[in-house]
Amino acid sequence: MSEIPRVLLKHWYHSYEEDTEDVKIYRPEDYEFPPSRGRSSFEIKEDGKFIRYDIGPTDMATPFNTKYKVKKDNTLSLFIEDPELQSLEIIEYNDNILKIKKKALPK
Repeated sequence: MSEIPRVLLKHWYHSYEEDTEDVKIYRPEDYEFPPSRGRSSFEIKEDGKFIRYDIGPTDMATPFNTKYKVKKDNTLSLFIEDPELQSLEIIEYNDNILKIKKKALPK
């Protein structure tokens, strides 16, 4: 994947109820999620922008802007200092689901 597939260019919300031990699940904003106090999310833009939305103290999303670069091994490399999100290894995707491999944080 040297170019970002168009289907990934959208706002993805963490569907943590569907996570497995090894995979994080994300869904598009029009997915019918069960009630939640808030959801982390991110947006992938065609121009190389990656916007991460973290849940703030009032359950409102707080945006964090960065850039991404696509590698050939289905990985989005992010130019940020957050060790948990330095890259996203995409396992599977389509218009309704995005599966990303969970990573152990460095010790």
